[in-house]
Amino acid sequence: MKRIALFIPLFFLLVSCTRGTVGIFYSLSIEEKILDLSNLPNDLRVERFAASSDRYFVSELKIFYRDADSSEWETIPSPEGRPMNTSLAVFGGYLYAGFTDAELTEKGLYRVDASASSYDAASWEEVGSSDLPSGTITRLFAAGSALFACIHDGGSYRLYYSTDGTSFSDTGLSPSAPVQGVAFFSSTYYVLAEDGVYGGSSPTGLSQISDSAFDPIDAFTSIYTDGTTLYLTGIDLDEDGDVVNGYLLTYDTSTWESSTGYDGEGFTSFTKEGTSLIVGTYSGILTGNDIDSLDSPSDGNYLSTELPGLHISTLYYDSSTQTLFAGTLGGGLWQRTEGEWNRE
Repeated sequence: MKRIALFIPLFFLLVSCTRGTVGIFYSLSIEEKILDLSNLPNDLRVERFAASSDRYFVSELKIFYRDADSSEWETIPSPEGRPMNTSLAVFGGYLYAGFTDAELTEKGLYRVDASASSYDAASWEEVGSSDLPSGTITRLFAAGSALFACIHDGGSYRLYYSTDGTSFSDTGLSPSAPVQGVAFFSSTYYVLAEDGVYGGSSPTGLSQISDSAFDPIDAFTSIYTDGTTLYLTGIDLDEDGDVVNGYLLTYDTSTWESSTGYDGEGFTSFTKEGTSLIVGTYSGILTGNDIDSLDSPSDGNYLSTELPGLHISTLYYDSSTQTLFAGTLGGGLWQRTEGEWNRE
């Protein structure tokens, strides 16, 4: 009888522990589905992400890559004397990357074949050395028929572009804050700086765009287009620099619209999966089909992962493999296929 008396309370303790209305046994079965699919470091700060037609690239100072049909990540050695990667983009069949030394004195822009079978330090070809200023290449963007390089030089930012991937010209744009992204939409280049939106029919014809939809925004954070709509994310801040609200904005070639403010949500990044809007934040992901009805995903195993507490730095959806990637700052790279999230 003593054995029975001890067993019954333990049994009821286990079955009564719930997450919402889900028993602990079912919750554990879900958590077991969260797999570590590859050899990528789980504490990686995914500061940069780029993709070619069949290969993915991520970076935290050094560059990792894997083919879309593989699960193993490999590293691309940095150029001799410049070990720290600062930016990534794929353009014209090449992977472009900014590098610097540890003292931030030796800097340069390099490229390699994005589909090469292997890489070493000598694989890199330096480009733009006679055209670009000596500052750090903080971001690279491919949009339309051009590659853009944001350069931090002497306390200011400058934006350069190239149409052939080797020679660069000044766009004439010198925002006071970093460039967060570039998109080509409806025959227009849109440049998103942290402190403003610029547009023009050519990389050298950019001018600032003003609209009342921008009024609440203190800092813009990302830009994206699906070909029919332009999307921006932004945040407003209090006097201490803390996030008050996150905003998702849209433009359909005639009208800018802004979502209502999402209280306390630091919007960082955006992508689409079909009709689903997907927003990265300082603490997880929001999804929905309307800019005013975004919420934390409740389907699949999302709530059983670490993602709801992680800073999402980048989002990318690969329609060819139906895979959604979420890069985080310190929590590695995650991917979702067939509704289930797993860690790379």
